[in-house]
Amino acid sequence: MGPTLSEAKRVNKAQIVDDILLLVDNDDNPFARAGGVYLYHLDTKPSDRVFNFLDYIDWQDLEL
Repeated sequence: MGPTLSEAKRVNKAQIVDDILLLVDNDDNPFARAGGVYLYHLDTKPSDRVFNFLDYIDWQDLEL
């Protein structure tokens, strides 16, 4: 199942729940680059694409 490329530049957390992969992409210093969250659907059936992009949640979308 890999390796597979992602748009994430620095993954600080990766978690899989059922068939959803969540990648938290941000620098340790948030003033350098805030980043965001990538969501992918995991396709476990034999195919060309294992990770199908679902959504990107920008850091501004996470502000209160």
